[in-house]
Parts: sequence; C-alpha cells; structure tokens
Amino acid sequence: KSAEMSLDEGHFGLFDTAWNMPYEAQQLVSTHAVAVVPAALLGVVCGALGALFTFINVKAARLRKAFVGNNNMRKMAEPCIMMFIIATLTVLVPLGSGCTASWCIVTEESHTLECPAGTSPHLTAIVEENLVPYVCGNGDGSNSTEYNELATLMHVTGEDAIRHLFSRGTHREFSYGSLVTFLVIYFISSALVAGSAISSGLF
Repeated sequence: KSAEMSLDEGHFGLFDTAWNMPYEAQQLVSTHAVAVVPAALLGVVCGALGALFTFINVKAARLRKAFVGNNNMRKMAEPCIMMFIIATLTVLVPLGSGCTASWCIVTEESHTLECPAGTSPHLTAIVEENLVPYVCGNGDGSNSTEYNELATLMHVTGEDAIRHLFSRGTHREFSYGSLVTFLVIYFISSALVAGSAISSGLF
C-alpha cells in the first residue's frame, strides 16, 4: 500500500504513531516522498554531531584523567563546579532571549486551537498550553500571555524538553535562535558531563 501510494501520489501512506508512547502521539502522520531529502540531510548532520560529541567526550575524559586522577578532593569538586556552571547558564541565558507572546495555544485535552477574540491568524504564534513564563507575563504559568522560549526548554526535565520540541502544530513556538542556543548549551554540557561523577545520563 505504501509503495503504491508513493508511485501514484508521491506519499508513503499514513503511519500510525500511537505506539510511540513517550510522546503520546495518537494521530496519523502523512508523509511525502520528497521528505526523504531533508531526512537524509538531517541524518548526515546528526551523524556529524554524534562524531563531534564523541570527540569532545574523549578529550574531556583525558583531561579528567590528567587533572582529577585519583585525587578524592578533585573528584568531589568536579561535579560541584560543573553543576554550578550549568545552573548559572540555565538561569542567566534565558534572560537574554526576551519574551514571546503566546496569543494562541493548543489545548492538551482537546488538541484544539484557542485564540483571543480579534487575534489575526497571520500574526499569531501557535504554542502549547504548558509554557514557562520565567520573567515574562503575569508569572502564574498556565494563563500567562507571554513566555520565555529558552526557559521553556531549559527549566524542565530532558523528557519534557523533548515533548516541547516534538509537539505538533506548534512550529512557531521556538525561534531558530533559541533552538540553536539550546542545542549548543545542551550539546556541550552533555559531552562534558558524560563520564563524570554526575549520574546525569544522556537524555
């Protein structure tokens, strides 16, 4: 069926993604044959980033072995220093990203779009319902009219950050600048922390 639709209409067919429970995807996704091209480019970029991750991680492990070694005080100080640096970045970096208006939201219960009366559909940012206002909006979280893009990604768990990134119908929720900034910080932090005395994992 998928091959037939690919030849006749250019589509691979509809893939049922309900099995992917970590993201709670309950909708069908229509894919197109042309999507193979950006998917292939994305695969190449991710492969290169994976190689860079391994390179940085090996260099960090060698430096860790040279400077920390078997010194118990340094072993104890290393995770403290890392956590201080990462926590500082998590608090300070979102301050520079500014606030983004969240006129329209996608409700989690019904997955419907809700916008204030009189809002132009061409000037709205379609976002999720659960966002982190940080220093924006009225500060109560759920009803805030503004949110901080980087705080929404950095002030949550790794799993929640991935849920934000993979949410559907919210392609305007994060700007390219926020995504690249988050990628650089998360990527370098993960590469340096992996192999240390911090039980962080890679997720």
